[in-house]
Amino acid sequence: MTEMKRTTISLPDDLYHAIFELRKDERYMRCSYSEIVRRLVEIGLDVSHDGEPKAGDHRPDPAPAQ
Repeated sequence: MTEMKRTTISLPDDLYHAIFELRKDERYMRCSYSEIVRRLVEIGLDVSHDGEPKAGDHRPDPAPAQ
């Protein structure tokens, strides 16, 4: 049995279908849905670690210190 934790998330239909469409891409053709999601999360984490906000990053700016 695997040591990975299971997590449940809700995805809007368009994102759900877009992830399944990736299976048509040669890089993801042999991957399970879970493996595709894991790879996408890893890519997103790598991108977010450079400290620059990315398109789609909708977190509000922190309130300025007074």
